[in-house]
Amino acid sequence: MSDDFVVSKLKEWGLEKYTEEFRAKGIGQAALSFLNDKYVEQLVPAFGDQVVFKHYLHQFQSNNNSIIADSLMVSEDIVLDGNSVVVASVPLEIETVTPSTSSRPSQVDVDALLSIIKLSGYASALLLLKRRLRTKERRELCRHIVLYHTRDDVHQKIPHTQFAEWAELLSAIFPKDPKHLWFQPRTTVGNKKVVANGAILQAYYSARRDVGEVNDESASDNSDEDDVTEPLPDSVLTDVDWLSSHLEPWTTVQDKWRNTAEARKATRGNKRYCPTAYLEQYKVLRQPLGHLLVQSDFDLLFEDKANKLFDNIESFIEKAYLELKNVRPCPRELKSVLRQQEVTLKATGKLSTNAILMNLCYLVPVYTVTKKKQKKTDGVVEEIRGWRPTRIEVQNGFITHIDDVSKLQETVNRRDKRLLEVKQTRQPFVVIVGRDLDSITACYVCINDFFYLLNSPLEALDI
Repeated sequence: MSDDFVVSKLKEWGLEKYTEEFRAKGIGQAALSFLNDKYVEQLVPAFGDQVVFKHYLHQFQSNNNSIIADSLMVSEDIVLDGNSVVVASVPLEIETVTPSTSSRPSQVDVDALLSIIKLSGYASALLLLKRRLRTKERRELCRHIVLYHTRDDVHQKIPHTQFAEWAELLSAIFPKDPKHLWFQPRTTVGNKKVVANGAILQAYYSARRDVGEVNDESASDNSDEDDVTEPLPDSVLTDVDWLSSHLEPWTTVQDKWRNTAEARKATRGNKRYCPTAYLEQYKVLRQPLGHLLVQSDFDLLFEDKANKLFDNIESFIEKAYLELKNVRPCPRELKSVLRQQEVTLKATGKLSTNAILMNLCYLVPVYTVTKKKQKKTDGVVEEIRGWRPTRIEVQNGFITHIDDVSKLQETVNRRDKRLLEVKQTRQPFVVIVGRDLDSITACYVCINDFFYLLNSPLEALDI
């Protein structure tokens, strides 16, 4: 039966209505420590409650990892057999990684790693933060350490013992970031192996992949010297010329666009390729249905990824919501959105996709785009203003929400005026139109001086 500990946790998490279900399944403290997403979906069927439960469950399991390891007796598996949960206790085998003979890293070692960190301006800035580092920040810091360590030999392999030692040192330098976030060695639970993980390991593999890609490109460059490229058929060249000067009929445009896919791909692969020049060459892309041609090219190049965004959007929104709840300090605007989403979750069991997408800007740092400086031209000193965009400007640069389509051109003009003041160019962005984020009536992608009209915000982002 469920013990008092689990009952108190469910009440603490605001999910006390599931007490009887957990009691019927025999979920105790040990079982709670090893529940995974598959079992959660069976125990907590409502999607909104699942999001809340998974959030608190992951926090609970993360905080109890050390307790579980000390006991060396864990659950091999949890089987929902309809009436109870079977928990089999088996010994836990942990890969032995001994970074140092002492329980605490020496100050000499800490200072040595600090000196490496301070070689990077970005990494040095992280030392000034008084909060826990974000995932991207940890990875960038670890990447700097890995690249410094392999500066003399890019193919150098780093053993896991070194990762464990760095994890000890980094957890001492950044006390709010526990060791397991930096490196978690491979473990074995019963007959199941849990792979090694952590920011250091991810940075190491990322760096090695980059080296591999460079080598692959070098090899392909050498082999290309002996390749003989087949000349394009006259019919394809004729179709390319036709597309450069015609906008209709549309069915003919689509047929010739597909027929010239390989020829246009070769043009885009040129190092001197400029997207603006491409849009000028094929003015048909500037037409209202031009996005269908863009989608056609993408489907040909990445056939297996055509619907990846739509297939994974629910899980992405769920994870983004949990990340937004962890943003510290939490701005007033974001707090308001999160409170509204909590109400929506309880009422409908669903999150607002549009609201979460609109607030993704809070998950990335804001950088100074231009620094204040003086420029002297023909004896005249011009003052160039510095610009560090606000969160709202970052948000609107990704997705802008307006309540009436009549304000569309005015919104674009205002954006252009602001960017002109700070000497920046406008990048493509999405404009959604509607009374509120749950009542969107139109979605536009704004590129240069033309617009694509799409059916939904998600389709607009996909383009």
